[in-house]
Amino acid sequence: MKKNIIKRAKNFVKDISLNIISNLMVIGVTQIIINPFLAANFGTNKFGVMLSITGIATIFSSVFGTALNNTRLINDQKYRNNKIKGDFNLLLIIGLLISLIISSSLIYYYSRMISLENTLIVIYILLSIVRSYIQVFYRLTLHFDKLIKESIAVILGYLVGILFSSLLGQWVFTYLLGEIAGVLYLTVSVKWHKEPFKRTPLWNQTIKNYSQLGFTNVIASSLTYLDRILILPFLGASSVSIYYIATIVGKMGSFVATPLSNMTLSYLANVEVNKVSKYFKNIIVFTLVFGITAYLLLLVATPFVLSLLYSDEMIIESLKIYKVTNIVIILQMINTIIRPLIMKYCPSRWLISIQMTGLLTYITSALLMMNNFGLFGYCIAAVLTQIILYGMNVTVLYKYLK
Repeated sequence: MKKNIIKRAKNFVKDISLNIISNLMVIGVTQIIINPFLAANFGTNKFGVMLSITGIATIFSSVFGTALNNTRLINDQKYRNNKIKGDFNLLLIIGLLISLIISSSLIYYYSRMISLENTLIVIYILLSIVRSYIQVFYRLTLHFDKLIKESIAVILGYLVGILFSSLLGQWVFTYLLGEIAGVLYLTVSVKWHKEPFKRTPLWNQTIKNYSQLGFTNVIASSLTYLDRILILPFLGASSVSIYYIATIVGKMGSFVATPLSNMTLSYLANVEVNKVSKYFKNIIVFTLVFGITAYLLLLVATPFVLSLLYSDEMIIESLKIYKVTNIVIILQMINTIIRPLIMKYCPSRWLISIQMTGLLTYITSALLMMNNFGLFGYCIAAVLTQIILYGMNVTVLYKYLK
């Protein structure tokens, strides 16, 4: 018994490590090589616009790709018990069609033109959705080691994309070729496209879960990337760049929270609530200690790392707000880590209510604070929102896990 527990613990730690490493590889190359290169070659304003577009792309991939990924993780046991396959590829197609219509309309509305760049941006968004979903095949089988190989494929795509961006003067080639490489590797590796494109008797329940998670993810991802959406029209593209650079080091660490969250959900798929409730206090204490430690490390690391990646002219304004922005990042990280517990053990209405409250608080406070205090006011609004979210998360978890 004891040996089995130790073995499971070792496997869990190993899988966490592989999952985090695979994400850090892509994030590290993006933050350390790709984005500094694009910022230096395309200028502060264009870089700010690029950040806003990639943020929107991430929202789409979270809503239609990651939500479907998590829906499958949650419901996979039912499909296996009933020995049926289907629904998910059909839902993916529906998500892609909705994304195509919305993203094309948004891009045309803001640019008032149909161009090669806009077309490539839409394709990039659609591919990011596909890649976010089909990673689930590795998670279902707990083959997290294969995520490393997929990350290598994405990185190689980025590096080739940099060459195209330099030669053709279009930043989107960098991100587009990264997504193409990732999707191609996954397609060859897991044959996801060979699953039937049909409805099953579990369709209604599955689409209900997908809709709920999609709605939750649009709120959660909006909370993460709302800075790029709100700051751009009110404070300008240069302010988007300033805020991004101030958060870059923290976000390198915070992206660890997403794979940790996804993998936690993978392991919770068959764990009963009474087994988790015993460790509720330990989970809360761990996240707080983790957050405080991470924040202290970020205070030291941020100025040093920024000086290596960007010019003094680009970081001077960012260094005025980085202490506050890192608080936002840490609180986001903690909320992301504990969210799977709410998804698994609490009624879905709570997750939606929490995220909706956070989004409304974020938008209202951000608009008020930006109007009076500019970019620093936006940072304070973001901190306030994350504190409220954390309080609600802990309160709801205590209600159902006590």
